[in-house]
Amino acid sequence: MDIVFRSQFYLIWPFVIILLLTITKKRWQSALILFVGAIASAVEMAILYDPNNINRVYYGTDTRFFALLLGASLAFIWPIHKLSENASKGSRLTFDGVGLLLMLGMIYYYITMSGSDAWAYHGGMFIFSLLATLFVAIIVHPASHWNQWLTNPVFTYIGKRSYGIYVYQFPPVMIFYENSVKSIGNHPVINALIQVAIILLISELSYRYIETPLKHFDWHQLGASLKNPTRAVTAAIMAVMVVLTFVGMATKPEQSTADSLKKTITARQAAADKKNQKAELLQKKQAAQAKKFAHNRKLEKQAIKHLSAKKRKVMKEYGITAQEMVTLQHTPLTSVGDSVMIDISGGLQQLFPGAVVDGQVGRQMDAAQSIVQQMASSGKISNNLLLNLGTNGTVTSDQVEAVMDAVGKKCDVYWTTAYVPNRSWQNEVNSTIIAASKKHKNLHIIDWYSLAKKHPGWFTSDGIHPNNTGGVRYFARLVAKSIAKDKQ
Repeated sequence: MDIVFRSQFYLIWPFVIILLLTITKKRWQSALILFVGAIASAVEMAILYDPNNINRVYYGTDTRFFALLLGASLAFIWPIHKLSENASKGSRLTFDGVGLLLMLGMIYYYITMSGSDAWAYHGGMFIFSLLATLFVAIIVHPASHWNQWLTNPVFTYIGKRSYGIYVYQFPPVMIFYENSVKSIGNHPVINALIQVAIILLISELSYRYIETPLKHFDWHQLGASLKNPTRAVTAAIMAVMVVLTFVGMATKPEQSTADSLKKTITARQAAADKKNQKAELLQKKQAAQAKKFAHNRKLEKQAIKHLSAKKRKVMKEYGITAQEMVTLQHTPLTSVGDSVMIDISGGLQQLFPGAVVDGQVGRQMDAAQSIVQQMASSGKISNNLLLNLGTNGTVTSDQVEAVMDAVGKKCDVYWTTAYVPNRSWQNEVNSTIIAASKKHKNLHIIDWYSLAKKHPGWFTSDGIHPNNTGGVRYFARLVAKSIAKDKQ
């Protein structure tokens, strides 16, 4: 977590300063060492970046401290007390102009760069941090007008409470709130405003009753102070805040779910991989069979008559008609998705003998996009592509267009809507793929969201992964019936 790697940095930083002051004689030498360290951290992030698991580089102290090192480097070479106020009009205009360019650059990256983009980890975060560092250098210089322009009651208020906002926002508020409120995805703006209000309230209490008193506290009088009821209450509040922070840090939102689902998902993925090889061989025959059976009621009736007892058992389990079952037997299917796709892989491969399932825990759209493009270029996608993406992050219209361009117009793409009620991007993902389906005749929406939201009992404790008592079966059933209807 962000607060974890920063806390680790704060513990290490005093020793780093002592070492730098020992081995260097000039400020610029220390600044250079820190700047090189920042570059090394950014390079490590780029090398270790894995689109299927961004947690390592996002939460790793070694891959994220470049931002802090850039600021530390600036402190060595840009000490405020040594910056001259005497500057020509041209110099002042230059400072102001450079500040404007830096601010515009930060705004541009803020709007265009997503946490799921590969570019963010291949230099994007480093460039943004560098822009921010240089902008701070402009703001604090007395020859610049930026400090004057940015000084106002609102910014001053937030600035005085910024450390409390930073410390309390993630563990005590966001984790507990997201674990308690299961409908964030349906009302992302309202829930975001509620969280901001709670964070500001806690930060205000902390500023008034913890930070300000401690700023002027005489630690030599600690024992006597604790006998004072008011200060004893302040100490108690501080202790509660600290406990809440550490509990929140230890309670990762995804941890309990990951632990409980890990064995199940691993087993299902192994089973799917085992069946994939046989399914790939079968797909070659199914393409010819599909054309043969299409709209041929005589062959269809014969096939229904000869359905095996095993197939009829599967029909009963999933609520599939005999006609649908025969259609599915001759329908090749390539599936790409995340852990939810792995969850339903067993059902898919029972209903679609020619289903090849490619699922990955934590997979995001940018990783899936490259996988689909590679499959398409190597001819490994069947005439039917099933996508289940949007569980772990946003899906952009450009990414959808890239996938549709890669597979071509002859491939039918079936995209399931995302059901992640406790994630803010749920509605955005669904709106994006639904809008794309209106542009592409071969893009079909399978609306898992509308069905799932009516049945909260179909899911595990995280409210996202379908459970074995109903969710897995009904999700696979929805996919099967939707595709069978389209093919009949």
